[in-house]
Amino acid sequence: NNKYHVVCTNPPYLNKYNLKLKKFVETNYKDYKGDLFSVFMVRVFDFLVEDGYSGWMTPMVWMFIKTYEELRKYIILNKSIVTLIQMEYSAFEEAVVPICSFILKNGKEKEKGLYFKLSDFKGGMEVQNQKVLEALENKNCGYFYEVNEKNFEKIPGMPIGYWASDKIRDVFENKLIGDLFPVKKGADTGNNDLFLKMWHEVNLKKSGLTLGIEEDKKKFNGKWVPYNKGGEFRKWYGNLEYFINWENDGYDLKNSKANLRSPYLYFRDGITWNALSSSKTSARISANSIFDSAGSSMFPQKEEIEYYLAFMNSKIVDYLLKILNPTLNYGAGTISNLPDAGIKKSKERIKNKCQENIDFSKEEWDSRETSWDFKKLYLINGKDLKTAFEDYCSHWRDNFVQLHKNEEELNRLFIEIYELQDEIDEKVEFEDITILKEEASIIQIDNNISKEFLTESEKYLYDRGVSLEFNKNILIKQFISYAVGCMFGRYSLDEEGLVFAGGEFDKNKYSKFIPDEDNCIPITDSEYFSDDIVTRFVEFVKTVYGEETLEENLKFISQALSNKNDAPKEIIREYFLKNFYEDHLKRYKKRPIYWLYDSGKKNGFKALIYMHRYNEQTTAKVRIGYLHELQKHYERRASFLKDEIESNNNRKKAEQELKKIKSQLDECKQFDEKMNHLSSEYISIDLDDGVKVNYEKVQTGRDGKKYEILGKVK
Repeated sequence: NNKYHVVCTNPPYLNKYNLKLKKFVETNYKDYKGDLFSVFMVRVFDFLVEDGYSGWMTPMVWMFIKTYEELRKYIILNKSIVTLIQMEYSAFEEAVVPICSFILKNGKEKEKGLYFKLSDFKGGMEVQNQKVLEALENKNCGYFYEVNEKNFEKIPGMPIGYWASDKIRDVFENKLIGDLFPVKKGADTGNNDLFLKMWHEVNLKKSGLTLGIEEDKKKFNGKWVPYNKGGEFRKWYGNLEYFINWENDGYDLKNSKANLRSPYLYFRDGITWNALSSSKTSARISANSIFDSAGSSMFPQKEEIEYYLAFMNSKIVDYLLKILNPTLNYGAGTISNLPDAGIKKSKERIKNKCQENIDFSKEEWDSRETSWDFKKLYLINGKDLKTAFEDYCSHWRDNFVQLHKNEEELNRLFIEIYELQDEIDEKVEFEDITILKEEASIIQIDNNISKEFLTESEKYLYDRGVSLEFNKNILIKQFISYAVGCMFGRYSLDEEGLVFAGGEFDKNKYSKFIPDEDNCIPITDSEYFSDDIVTRFVEFVKTVYGEETLEENLKFISQALSNKNDAPKEIIREYFLKNFYEDHLKRYKKRPIYWLYDSGKKNGFKALIYMHRYNEQTTAKVRIGYLHELQKHYERRASFLKDEIESNNNRKKAEQELKKIKSQLDECKQFDEKMNHLSSEYISIDLDDGVKVNYEKVQTGRDGKKYEILGKVK
């Protein structure tokens, strides 16, 4: 049994063991079984003489995450970290994970450990090497630390947060929020495709959007309830996109492989956040929902929710989380270790500002039709589109600025509460304001422009060297999408919000603008039908704003869509023909509610239907009522063009158009064969199966063969 003074290794990184290795590790190294490198770190101490040294290169995760908490305790309480270099995430190109390099002592070290924080220095190992040498020359460089290991014991889970100041460590002496109220990881369904649907897919008559807590849940006899699933970086309110099947009190889920954690907390008011983050955490208000493992949640007392939501969205939390777990995976375990402030100064002020932020964010989330609480499009407002657009910009610029002011004030208040003025400032990057991400952009500006005619909000932004520029193209596309919704009866100009999304279609809800009678709107490259999509769209614009401003509104729309100088209706027609469906797929995250019957690349035949009005006769109606009619139009046009060519009138132009018409006619005939096969099978759908299943179903014959009649979902 030779003992060594020094052992140096880059151990194997492995966490999926074969049965033999798994049994060995669990028998001998149970507390360190998270990865084989962790086992090696403990085992190597047996090879060393007392006070001998081991040198390592391993993944960085052992320094922070809960899986390796016992390993950290063992090293901190019994051994010593002599020196450690935390590298930039991608510095060591040969490694597939972020790594660190360190030296451990087989015994307790009297001297402080030396730590190098190189995580901010990009540029590979050459830069990392240079920075270490610079730190050795200049210990005041800002990324070199000398730390007594006893300090790590003060922070829950003992993360190797060597850069934490004494003040920060003192903060962790306070109670942890996980000791004050439940902070929990949510459900894993085991089969999201089966149990989860995006809210817009299903029959809304079967949903429990206004479901309260336990009493109401038991009375609920529908099928779908809201489900928090994390989502994009967004603060205060939003990311409400999914439903979960909770029919018969979740019977199917409870009798599946689903892991329904903490069911006693379902439907309670609380706070949810993104467990996985790209840089910063973002938390939102939560109500009447079941929550996911990626949308973990916390449940303070009802009157404390706004206070803790403001806390979760403050820079304090970002700062503390970087110490607790800078791997950016902020699960319930990490969040529950955040220290509470104890005395809550400015509590009412914080709650009021938080509520304002929730209101701004809710209004913005609900301003889009992709929200289930959508009431009315903001641009359906005013005497013309240009004025409505300008009012929109003014209103949302004011809200954006106030939200920014509020977030900075909340940071100031929490920095004061935690007495961390020397550690953190209150500044919020404009990019971290999470409203208007699609509709507007922050633009750096030249400060030489005159402030004389600026509004207060514009001055606020100007003084900080930026302006908020609104994207007319995006907003007009939202307007067009809403118009299509009115054409199909999803929305009505007579009522706010969602008017039809399953159930019985009530024609009495539409008087100002009558929806399409047969749930089919053709999209053609010329005006072949009296009810084609461009004709209906022009009628919609006229209904909303009146005939007097129709031409200027159509021009405003066409200029937002294209830089071309073509006639407005032609630009609008081209948008519907080439880009509308692509935008619709993006808006509804590849779960379209308007389906496009599409013959192919020649644009021979295109027609939209509304999924929630589909029935087993829809394909047959589209075929007979529109496809066959369009083929007759093409044949008549082809005949006319042949006469033009024979009489030498515009011969070249007529020949080009005839070639195009013939190719479209050929495409339609091939398409008709597919439509004929499917229309005779009278395929029905169940909205509760969701778009993915139904989209395939209506294109698949009883023989199991797929006939592609709908636009590709890509």
